[in-house]
Amino acid sequence: MRFTLFLSICLALSMIFTPVIPLHSKTEEKKSSSVSVKAEKEEEITLYRTEIKETVKLSVSDYLTGVVSAEISPLYSEEAIKAQAIAAHTYALYQQEKGVTLTDDYKKHQGYISPEEAKEKWGDKYDLYMQKITSCVDEVKEEIITYEGEIILPAFFALCSGKTENVKDIWGQELPYLVSVTSEGDKLSPDLVTEKKVTREEFENFAGITLSETPVFSLDCTEAGAVKALTIDSKEFDGDDVQKAFSLKSNNFSLTYSENNFIFTVYGYGHGVGMSQYGADFMARQGASYDEILKHYYTGVEIE
Repeated sequence: MRFTLFLSICLALSMIFTPVIPLHSKTEEKKSSSVSVKAEKEEEITLYRTEIKETVKLSVSDYLTGVVSAEISPLYSEEAIKAQAIAAHTYALYQQEKGVTLTDDYKKHQGYISPEEAKEKWGDKYDLYMQKITSCVDEVKEEIITYEGEIILPAFFALCSGKTENVKDIWGQELPYLVSVTSEGDKLSPDLVTEKKVTREEFENFAGITLSETPVFSLDCTEAGAVKALTIDSKEFDGDDVQKAFSLKSNNFSLTYSENNFIFTVYGYGHGVGMSQYGADFMARQGASYDEILKHYYTGVEIE
């Protein structure tokens, strides 16, 4: 009886003073370790800053924040801004895979501004806009766009005439995810149409010819409206060359001639290939999510 009582007391004491050791499987330990390593090593982007002529290394978060700040209006809907951030990330990786050093020149790669430059750009709205952009970037910075497992070239632009361009018509290469799609919201933009007047003399200087008294001209256009070629008095000019020569907002234009002046009526802003930023914002305001926006403008892609 006494021995049994003594044994019971010993067992009770052992339960009180034995430390509780949590049980972790080897799989859980490995998973925990890999997550911590990933968190410590955020991907870096190498960027050449053209104005100061220096190459800098930026975290993905900082780089995407700077690109989005430069490339899209902070007044746009959050889902449109997220779509832009994913496109910007994908573009950077696409170029890096090819061994290209990115620059902040938007005419060459994609734009980028530092926080200091953003403060100068936005003034007293800086805190409000930056908080919105960083929040969007943080939510999607791990996501990119792929087509059949490969990183895509996610071209984007400001505004089109209501239909995006097929990449083959603009840049000569065929990419199945960069084909023409509708972008109906763009037609509602107050900035859709701009005009540019060019004098007869200015055009002759560009063309290197003396025009007839009443010039005869025609336009060869893509299905979406971009001018592939302008023929005037039997001489042909590339549509892109005409756009650049007269600083037109896009190469989607019509042309009239009156009183010794050429009048260019220009539709949209940018090359028209890929995602329309204005169209993305319109879709977002209609309730579309960022992945729905991206899958609309980039045909057959996945968001990974």
